[in-house]
Amino acid sequence: MPNAEVKVGDITVGTVTGVAFDDWTAELTVSLRRSVTLPANAEARVAQKSLLGAEYLELAPPEHDRPVGTMRAGDDIPVPRTGQYPETEELLAALSALLNQGGLSQLKTVTTELNDALAGREGDARGLVRNVEALASTLDRRKGDIVRAVENLDRLSATLAEQDRVIDDALRTIPPGLAALERQRSSLVQTLDSVSSFGEVASNVLNTSRNDLHANLTALQPVLQKLADSGKDLTESAGMLPTFPFATNNAFPAVINGDYGNLYITVDLDAKTLSDNFTRGLTVAGIPLLGGSSLSEGIPGANPLASGQPGLLPLPPEPPGEAPPEGGLLDRPLDALVPGGT
Repeated sequence: MPNAEVKVGDITVGTVTGVAFDDWTAELTVSLRRSVTLPANAEARVAQKSLLGAEYLELAPPEHDRPVGTMRAGDDIPVPRTGQYPETEELLAALSALLNQGGLSQLKTVTTELNDALAGREGDARGLVRNVEALASTLDRRKGDIVRAVENLDRLSATLAEQDRVIDDALRTIPPGLAALERQRSSLVQTLDSVSSFGEVASNVLNTSRNDLHANLTALQPVLQKLADSGKDLTESAGMLPTFPFATNNAFPAVINGDYGNLYITVDLDAKTLSDNFTRGLTVAGIPLLGGSSLSEGIPGANPLASGQPGLLPLPPEPPGEAPPEGGLLDRPLDALVPGGT
């Protein structure tokens, strides 16, 4: 009701200059003439000045209390000292209920009971309305997600409808499976108990050998690190093995480049040759030890033929041949060392 009249005793003394809302309560700002005098505890009521519904604000001294003080600019009239006269609609509704025995009396009963139920609980009712408003706002912001969820649910329903026979077969198969599990219940329980016992034993073993296992892994770490560092060399060496002794891998790219090589091997595996090859050189008779004695004399069993005990065999005699010249082989000319040399 902005710009509505303000009256005191049916005399217009000002106008309503502003309307605001604070916590579900309307706040009116009025402008009065300077000559208007009202007590500090004045009351305000909203009334109608015609059947058409035109409203005005009435200011008056309190009806049940003595006037106190003088109202000044900026003073407030609290909500308990405000009110409203019956409106035309309420009068007509009451008259209709009285004359026609209509349903307005029931509506009045509902309104009265609702007012009684909310009496003293206005704050809770306002909080409920605020929560409903917040819920409606949230739903409005998420309406796109809600629509997509409904569409996805529709597609899921269609997919399930297409798989109706499969679902029916699955539902028919589940009861026999559950019955089989029920029959094997004791075995399953026993198995789980065994697994639990095994877990306890394994845990005890691991806890007991944890330090040793940790030490072994720590000792193994350098070996594994060296293997990792030499991984490339190991793979390249493995590639050389099939080509031995004529290596043709990347390590020796041009050993036999454009040529060929022959290899002849004679393998002698008779017992005498093996004995001579593996035992020759084990005796070192004649090499003096510290103190002036020979090695054969200082090692027990080094001369099995003299002692009659098993030990190292002596060296075989040197094969007859031409003795090297004085100064060794290196003093001879190169053509004498290399056959066919010049």
